[in-house]
Amino acid sequence: MFCPKCKYEYIRGVFDCPDCGEKLVETLPVEAEEPFSDESKTVEIFQTSEKSILAMVKAILEDNGIISIISPPIGMRASAIVYQVFVNELDAEKARDLLDGIEESQAESLE
Repeated sequence: MFCPKCKYEYIRGVFDCPDCGEKLVETLPVEAEEPFSDESKTVEIFQTSEKSILAMVKAILEDNGIISIISPPIGMRASAIVYQVFVNELDAEKARDLLDGIEESQAESLE
């Protein structure tokens, strides 16, 4: 089951997204348009294992007109799933500046 808004996957038996409250669906619709052109390159700008931080990062980028891609979980870091956030390389510097405080607070919370 997937959340059509957050795009997170949940186990069967869950019917509403615990993060945003949307009704879950069996499959996500195919995106009509790719967020980046074939000529553009994407770069990783952020990693987190916290869904709440991931949602905040996505919102900050969207509010500032930066399209981002959240990777599927890539593995484990300290027994947690790790998500990566990618943006167009032309937006990377601005995105990193916007997220600078979040990275610091995330690092402090891990200590």
